[in-house]
Amino acid sequence: MFVAVAVAWAGCGQTLDVGRDKSHGQLPVDERNPVIISNDGWSNNWAGEYAVLFANYGGPPLVGIVINASAYWTDLNANVTGWNKFVDAARLSGLTQVPDVTISAGNTLTAPTDHVIEHTAPNNSLGAQLIVDVSRHLSLPWRPVVVVAGSQLTDLADAYLIDPTVVDRVVVVASLGQAE
Repeated sequence: MFVAVAVAWAGCGQTLDVGRDKSHGQLPVDERNPVIISNDGWSNNWAGEYAVLFANYGGPPLVGIVINASAYWTDLNANVTGWNKFVDAARLSGLTQVPDVTISAGNTLTAPTDHVIEHTAPNNSLGAQLIVDVSRHLSLPWRPVVVVAGSQLTDLADAYLIDPTVVDRVVVVASLGQAE
């Protein structure tokens, strides 16, 4: 009896707030947010390696890999081949949280003559559609999907044109620079 009372008393020593998740820092994202990588070349940064390792060892779940071409990595087929080899190698090594590559061949968006953003014709690229669909299914008001962009942001702009409410479900972390 004494042990039961002691355990019950010890359990009441903290405030339990079951109405919301507590933030792990000042950013709106942490290890619980689903992640989509949006990138071009497979060898120009470590985004894929980090994302796959984190997803398999307690970090954020990797829920999409969107690959495109850019001014620096112009060959979409080479980019996709490199990323597919990366995915295959990760899976062969025993890593399980590795999604398939989504090929996104969206063209440059063309500004409408009236310069109203919402009047821009969307590309409806596969990458943009993935961002919209995944965010509809996996985001929560307090836990958006994170798009880690290491390439042009066309798929994100296209996702907005497909569904403007995507801005309520996605946070973008951009790792952009220039080739030297």
